[in-house]
Amino acid sequence: MARTRRIITNPTPHWTAQRRVGQLLQDLFGDDDDFNGDQLMQQNVSELLGIFREFPDLILQEYGVVLYNWRECCGEEMGGRIVVDGEPTNWDYTPLHLFLYADVGLHPIQALFDLVDDATDNILEVECLSRLPIHVACRCSSEEIILFLAKKRPDLLKERSEEDELPFACAVNNTRHALSVKTMQWLLQQHPQAVRGRYRNSFSALASRCGARMLPLDLFDYMVDLYLDLQKQEEEPPTELFFAKDGLELHMDLQRTKILGRLLQQQSLTLTALTVAAKGWHSEAFIWMMKYLEQNKALDFVCISLPLPSLSNSSSSSNTDSS
Repeated sequence: MARTRRIITNPTPHWTAQRRVGQLLQDLFGDDDDFNGDQLMQQNVSELLGIFREFPDLILQEYGVVLYNWRECCGEEMGGRIVVDGEPTNWDYTPLHLFLYADVGLHPIQALFDLVDDATDNILEVECLSRLPIHVACRCSSEEIILFLAKKRPDLLKERSEEDELPFACAVNNTRHALSVKTMQWLLQQHPQAVRGRYRNSFSALASRCGARMLPLDLFDYMVDLYLDLQKQEEEPPTELFFAKDGLELHMDLQRTKILGRLLQQQSLTLTALTVAAKGWHSEAFIWMMKYLEQNKALDFVCISLPLPSLSNSSSSSNTDSS
């Protein structure tokens, strides 16, 4: 009878390091019952960087991790993909994606790039859950991190996520930080088309997922000017204008509504249809808008949400024939 020989091999240092990286990356997110964003964070990041110095190729690999802080760093739209039966599930991410989700700070991220200097493009072009690192940074990182990544590859500010969002729109909806007007303007200067939605007749970047957060007046004013400059370059100005996008909220007070009125006034001769799906109209702003639209005789169709509290959380809107 033939005897079976068992061959026992010792794990290589590289394999051991790879396993340890996966454990440390998961530890950055604790667990659902006892999550502390600061607990052991610095120690774990320091150990990770030490391993990456010895094995730089591990920076470019992906690791299965559960994002227990998904509400804080991802938002509901991504949660719909990674959460099953109320619990977040394991997905593959690069260390850079996970450093951004864990909010480890700028210096560890700079250290990652120092270690993969020849592969900067590779680390910035990897998509996890159809998001590039620049999308993740704009959604949940500080502006110093956003600028650090964006300046390495400004062309990636033109890329859309699976949710059809440009990095600028992610920055508008940043879940952790209110970014400065200067930084937001810089992002728009790199890719002016980001002031529009996917289509040239939409201005959906106004919308925000972050509760009642409203765009700063200076930024709103800048966006309107930029949008009008883009429209002037069109051979045929659009006859329809949309301020709407599924799943987004638009909060408008009187000051912002008057700035919006300036945009509409500039297009009053060509604009025949207007759609504004706002869930957060202030009553005085809504009244001002209705009076303004009543004076615009060119509009044939207006679809605008009502500001009543009973409808504030619904998708109901009223269609008004203004002709």
